Amino acid sequence: MPIEILQSPPIGKASYTFSFKNPVIEYAIGLSAFKVTYGLDDHWVRSLSIGFLPGLGSGIGDTPNDVYVIPQIVMVDDSNNSAKVADSVVIAVCIAVTKSPDPNTVIHSAKGLSSGRDSPVAVPPLRSGYTISAAFQAGFTLSYTSDDHQLLTASAGCGIEMGESTGMSIVPSANLQDLHNVVQVATVDAGYIVSSSSDLGLGSQHVQAQTHAATNVPMEDMKSISTAVAVIQDWKVRFKDVHNVQTITVGAWGQLTANGNTVTIPGLYADICDTSKNTQDDDQSHCSVLVLALP
Repeated sequence: MPIEILQSPPIGKASYTFSFKNPVIEYAIGLSAFKVTYGLDDHWVRSLSIGFLPGLGSGIGDTPNDVYVIPQIVMVDDSNNSAKVADSVVIAVCIAVTKSPDPNTVIHSAKGLSSGRDSPVAVPPLRSGYTISAAFQAGFTLSYTSDDHQLLTASAGCGIEMGESTGMSIVPSANLQDLHNVVQVATVDAGYIVSSSSDLGLGSQHVQAQTHAATNVPMEDMKSISTAVAVIQDWKVRFKDVHNVQTITVGAWGQLTANGNTVTIPGLYADICDTSKNTQDDDQSHCSVLVLALP
């Protein structure tokens, strides 16, 4: 039962294939970064969404070692202005149990979770305790049911919690608003991994930043790292005042590297801008990721 992790390059509307070394038993798609832009102009926003169709991944493909994803990138106003697909991209991650099942590990996806409503998830037997229990974003939808608006802040996130009587649940949160109007549709797509396996061989570390400089992430209990990726757990962009939107850029950007047990993320941030050089308030904007590493 190996765990395998693969990351896509920046991709737009074309499908992408993750080809694993071994047959895929179960998997989840995570979002490492996204950029959505109107191009040369700025506009108001009616709907903003990032996701993968159909579902979080398009299923196991022509061979049992393949998983396909088809990115969906949407930003639109009420005047038929929409995101320039050629300049809008996502970076996807696929984490999979391969070769043979592991009854002590669950890797699954949950789509369309409404903000503020906990969603119970299936978990493996507890045994002596969970070695990892984490959720991460695979996408989001933020939409007004009528009219478009300028933007003050946008955010999306998900976590995983264990309740005393309700078991384990994903806790989603999402929002987009100006000074007076809040979206009526706010959902999050999530992947999650829960394991009580003592030999999973997967390191994890949460980190939050708002910087274009490198962020070093020590991976505790690991001596060396062969593969490292970052998947978004939550993000927030906020102008100091309401403005039109030109571009939103969020996530872990650049090729992650590892030296010993330390992973370096070249840039980890949540940025927004219009065409009048208004940008995010860095004190109120951030991106949080879960770094996953294999020895």
